Amino acid sequence: MTARRRRWVGPVVGLVALGLLAVGLVVGDRAVEDAFEQRTATETQSSLALDVPPAVDAQEDRPFAAALLNGDVERVVLRTGATGVGAGPQRIQLERLDLVLEHLRSPDRFLTTSADRISGIALVGYPEIGRLAGRDVRAGEQTPAGTRWEVRTTTTVLGVDIPVVVTGLPTLDGAYGRQLVLTDVSLRVADYDIPQRVADDVVAGVVQPVPLELPLGLRGDTLASTPDGLELGFSGTDVVLG
Repeated sequence: MTARRRRWVGPVVGLVALGLLAVGLVVGDRAVEDAFEQRTATETQSSLALDVPPAVDAQEDRPFAAALLNGDVERVVLRTGATGVGAGPQRIQLERLDLVLEHLRSPDRFLTTSADRISGIALVGYPEIGRLAGRDVRAGEQTPAGTRWEVRTTTTVLGVDIPVVVTGLPTLDGAYGRQLVLTDVSLRVADYDIPQRVADDVVAGVVQPVPLELPLGLRGDTLASTPDGLELGFSGTDVVLG
């Protein structure tokens, strides 16, 4: 090997070594991130009693291993399709669940965690809305304010069961947006005339506020009634996850 060639060998080998080291760090960091996402999916499925594990996307500007060592992951996005949530009488069937956790923090290598902020959207379909309400609830007229609900029930007048349809637009009401109520309510009775008192009783029975008890101290922020169901937007700050 000539002296001229030897002068080039050292820098080239050094560059190759640095390149391999950089690749190793990137691959290693991705492995750490993949392991974190897999563990987060498993623990979220267990803690929320989901039918399926969510898709998890951890988002961090700096090397992920450094974020874990520092105990602060900038952003974690979780998404599921149709799944049940919760156990026992509180279990509810969702068509979709999207969650965003901002600054997921831990003082003990993520054995326990908290989030500076959690926000998300849950979509509840009409069959589940009807099950929860104990009534036949369907999508009704489409309006600029959203999809009106049709609540089908019966009332008895002089021993005769009369089918009636109460329509209204669901909205959030009450402190911290934790009640669901029907507004702009109307009553339809096909081919029957019923006393106003009976009509008032039917409407009053249908439009009673429904408390929204969300886990982890989260509160309902927005509500959109769509042809597919009810989209509830929710959020919370300084949420302890366990």
